Amino acid sequence: MAGAPREDCEFCYTPITMKHILIECPQYEQGRERLRAGGALQIQHLLGDNPEAINRLLEFLNLHNLTESI
Repeated sequence: MAGAPREDCEFCYTPITMKHILIECPQYEQGRERLRAGGALQIQHLLGDNPEAINRLLEFLNLHNLTESI
């Protein structure tokens, strides 16, 4: 977001993006299960203004020590 070059994912060596972390990367699959909470995981739901979804997203980011990366 700061305009710095993108880092590559240490697990699958693709550029790290929010979509990659929240939807694609196998490294975070277990954490995404907690985010899904019985429903389909769609990035627009996680980044919307639903307080429950925001809390789950922050929990996911903290669980994987990603808060400093965004």
